[in-house]
Amino acid sequence: MTELHTLQNLVARHIGRPVLMLGDHAADLAARIHQAEPRALKSERGLTSWLRLKARPSSPQAFDDEPLDADPVPQGGYAYSPRWMEREGGPDDDLELGMSLKDGIACLNIDTAITAEGHAFCGAWYHGYDTIAEALQAAFEDPRVKGIFLRFDTPGGVVDAGLDDVTGILQANREKAGGKPVWGYCNLAASAGYWIASSCDRLIAPKTGMVGSMGAIIVHWEQSGWLQRQGIQVTPIQFGARKSAGASYQKLDEEAIIDLQAWVDQAGRDFVQAVTSGRDVLTEEACLATEARLYCACHDDPEHSGLALSLIDDIQREPDAFKALVAHIEQAAPAAASAAPAAQSPEAGKENDMARSNPAAAKRRKAEKALAEATQAKLKAEAALDAAKAPADRRKAEAAYAAALSAKVKAEEDLESAEEDEEETGEGGPAASDDDELNAEEEDDEEGASTEETPPEEDAEEEEDDMKALAIMGLPEARGQEDFARSLISSGFSLKSAKAALRGAKRTNAIRSRTDVPLKGAPRGKSGDKNEQTQAALNSAVEVIKARREARRRPGLR
Repeated sequence: MTELHTLQNLVARHIGRPVLMLGDHAADLAARIHQAEPRALKSERGLTSWLRLKARPSSPQAFDDEPLDADPVPQGGYAYSPRWMEREGGPDDDLELGMSLKDGIACLNIDTAITAEGHAFCGAWYHGYDTIAEALQAAFEDPRVKGIFLRFDTPGGVVDAGLDDVTGILQANREKAGGKPVWGYCNLAASAGYWIASSCDRLIAPKTGMVGSMGAIIVHWEQSGWLQRQGIQVTPIQFGARKSAGASYQKLDEEAIIDLQAWVDQAGRDFVQAVTSGRDVLTEEACLATEARLYCACHDDPEHSGLALSLIDDIQREPDAFKALVAHIEQAAPAAASAAPAAQSPEAGKENDMARSNPAAAKRRKAEKALAEATQAKLKAEAALDAAKAPADRRKAEAAYAAALSAKVKAEEDLESAEEDEEETGEGGPAASDDDELNAEEEDDEEGASTEETPPEEDAEEEEDDMKALAIMGLPEARGQEDFARSLISSGFSLKSAKAALRGAKRTNAIRSRTDVPLKGAPRGKSGDKNEQTQAALNSAVEVIKARREARRRPGLR
């Protein structure tokens, strides 16, 4: 038991700040680290050194000296995909930082102790407030995401400024603020985990879930007696009378206890304020009355039930809670549409009739409309870019131009997919026979032989390739990785595949930089001014386009 307490104390010493975590989980964390490497916790730098040592043998080589015959394997942690989601076909997409997309819902699993900075390690995410905040911000900005499903299975975390970042993002962008619905599923939402969960629009838990522990703790483990028995004498040489207050090699005096208690009390008040601002049904008095207890989500005794005490809103299984969020969004969409004052136009009525009688054709028509709108947006962005003079206006215009290019390429891909679906279902009318297609191709060949002008379809293909190249170079993931992005374009990567490859390389660089083992050939230091990055990306895209056009003009390369 003494060794277990010592390990728990070592974790607290390494963190160096109040811990919002259940005591037994802190001990379990220390025990696991101690079992893997006993030396890792013997000094404050031991854990960092051990992680760096373990990461070095797997350091990947630069991508530019490897063949690009296949998509690079994404680095970092896997996106959240529980078994119930796999039975439904798995996630629709990976949204970075462990977040997956399913049926328009961004799903994030927070299932470890939460630190200030998160890491991906051995295919799993060990989230920090920075990775949670970044994932949430990306989900709120992604037009594909209609809602967010946060799963909590965490004992808590450290007191850090990132807590306010996460709750601020949630409360500013959730459904109650006019944004997207955010539902939390609390298998275990304790301490810092509940601090974050309380900012969700709705909290659901299984009957066996655990919620609460609204408090903070600092543990001081006094070792002066043990040091004396070992014949070790510690002599601090310090500037400032209170510099060594709270050190483990000496007993705590009354003033040190008062100071530490003031620190913990402030963390507790901040905790209560965050919870009451996030959940209207909870008051300051109700939070303080819990005395930082951890509650069963559902209990026969109302005094021990998180549901009865309004810490959560409902009891459901996780897949049922997810389906309820999907249904909630689907119900909210018609309500929002019916609230619009404008009456349905005859053209809209025709589109609805087509959607019912010929869904494939309706999908194609919708894609054509989206492409037209994206093209118009691209032209407006291009005009705004030409007109921008001030540096701030130009940065904004360049960002809008890159976004418009990406949107246009995506619209073109959607239209191509819709046309393929229409051909497969046969709903677009009788398809041309093989003979007709062959005759058409022969006529095209004859026309092409009688003139030196580039056929229109090649012009369209060239324009499409150019747009895709610009879109790839304009991706945020391409900043600082322009050489890698150009190699992806030359290899014929689609926009989606290129984004995944660039994202995987950047994520690997970020993880390696945290362990002082940067990716070979990766950019080092600050990324520089965003204006310079955007201009460099656009210049690189122009270079790629010129090179591709020059290659097309050479004999025998068409």
